[in-house]
Amino acid sequence: MFGIKINNFRSLNNQKFDFTKVSILIGENSSGKSSLLKFLLFLKRSTKLNSTSFRYTSELGKFDDFVYFHNEELNVSFDLSYGENYINFFNSELGSKEDWKIFCAEALSLKENQRMVNLNFSFNKDIQTTNDVSTTIENPYYGKLIISRSSKESDSVIQGNLCDLSYKSFKQNKEVKLDSVSYNQHGFLTITIGSDIKNKIEKNPDWDNTIFNEIAFLLISQNYTLEILNSISYINPIASTPERAYDENEIQGRLYKVKDIKDVVNILSDQSFDLKVRKGLLNNLNKALRLYGILHEVKTKSSEFGPKELQVKVNKDGVWSNIKDVGYGSSLQIPILFQALIGNLTGGEIIIIEQPEVHIHPLLQAKFIETLLKVGDKNTYIIETHSTDLIRKLQVMVKKETADLTSKDISIYYFKKPKNISEITFHEINENGKLIPKFPSGFYDSSVNLVKELF
Repeated sequence: MFGIKINNFRSLNNQKFDFTKVSILIGENSSGKSSLLKFLLFLKRSTKLNSTSFRYTSELGKFDDFVYFHNEELNVSFDLSYGENYINFFNSELGSKEDWKIFCAEALSLKENQRMVNLNFSFNKDIQTTNDVSTTIENPYYGKLIISRSSKESDSVIQGNLCDLSYKSFKQNKEVKLDSVSYNQHGFLTITIGSDIKNKIEKNPDWDNTIFNEIAFLLISQNYTLEILNSISYINPIASTPERAYDENEIQGRLYKVKDIKDVVNILSDQSFDLKVRKGLLNNLNKALRLYGILHEVKTKSSEFGPKELQVKVNKDGVWSNIKDVGYGSSLQIPILFQALIGNLTGGEIIIIEQPEVHIHPLLQAKFIETLLKVGDKNTYIIETHSTDLIRKLQVMVKKETADLTSKDISIYYFKKPKNISEITFHEINENGKLIPKFPSGFYDSSVNLVKELF
């Protein structure tokens, strides 16, 4: 789906990750798994920050807090890379327009090794605002684009934000420099104004519309990045605590990304929100819980302890109980499944899940991943886990092609930290369900080694 390479961030040094439908992060404690997730979430949240608030964030702290080995002389950089998915996005945005049809057809016909678009962002200890983040976008077929944002504010309110573009066309062997191009700022992203670029190119007789098309092809990858980051949801079951009653959320009348049980209760009981959608979500949530085998049914109702409460029925013939009075582990799974259903309803999201196995029996840990991929099949998942049963179940699902899962849908990254740097190995599950290569010693063989100590 997309790739990211992170350099000099905490213990991550020149590490590359290619995310697929299901990406698993597994391995030792304090080895870099959470650092990767925090960095992804920082990128998402940074698009909402204004330029001056970019330097310090609650997630990352100051530069010295997150730079590799606390070495302030290093640059922190990250690369985002896209292939076929971006080509398809670009074509869906512009392919139907008459003046773009030829270029889009060419882009769609590019060979696999020509399709990659790579965005590189870099900054150092002197970063004050997002203007200090250097940006380079490159495609091996079309060319390389460097974006320079001025730290100086524009003299004109009408002009707004301005940047300079320097483009080297590999295809045409031309160099283009465009000064004072208008853009909208979204954190580290520079969303330029296409009409401004087009007008500047048309004024130069040495450049034609094909140059504009090439530059636009690279720049629009930032719009695609924004779309990807906006689609990310994050759920950590530990952060979701069952309560006897829930107050109304200030967000009303629409779907939104849930993070805990309170959000689930708010959406299901929101009278200002479409009743048909709410009933559909509740019905599908109950189907998912039964498929999972963790609960039989849930419902919301008015409570004498507060505005709303969530009631659950553990089995078909059981009695209704307050969510506070049932197993803690069962309640923690509800927000995860509910967000998966919302993602499916909205066309698919990227859902980051941290330790979904918390407080869950091993048998249900295996059942969790199967249920998730069946009820939320349109989503992409990045899951940090320590569960051997979850991995084993994925192996079985690939072999049996459960939920149409294939070997190419799974990527597994095993984290170790022998010293101060993360050592990360990539593993896949082949069509026979075999893990290739095997995990390092200390994961699957841990229980076997303990048994050996008994005899």
